[in-house]
Amino acid sequence: METIQKQRFGDIKAKELHIRIPADVHKYLNELAQKEKKSISLIVTELLQQALENRDSRSKKLEIIRRKIEAIQQGLSQAVGLTQEEAEIAAEVGLIAEDQKWWWTEVWQKGEREAEEDIKAGRVSPPMTVEEMRRYFGSA
Repeated sequence: METIQKQRFGDIKAKELHIRIPADVHKYLNELAQKEKKSISLIVTELLQQALENRDSRSKKLEIIRRKIEAIQQGLSQAVGLTQEEAEIAAEVGLIAEDQKWWWTEVWQKGEREAEEDIKAGRVSPPMTVEEMRRYFGSA
């Protein structure tokens, strides 16, 4: 027969808010409150504020990433690629494919812009056969 262990809880009351939390979390918050000479409710408020700020910061990052991706999709010549961190985040949330992060980075996009300029300026060679390429590059 399975034994179900009852979880002990501690209570936090702050104004109209009443939160029931596991005893070990309550103990941790109590120790933190004593260390920082603050009330538990203030510690919880600060932790929640940090969590909201982190969420808002991530939301802002995602919005910047979305705009950069849209700009790249609309035209490479004016678009700025993603940083490595932005590419990681974009892949993590499914905005770009994991195995194509490299293509969206600024390092790669810079090369794409240069290639696009070369094409527009006519600095390209016509298609070549394998034999023509060997003659052009020198036989190996």
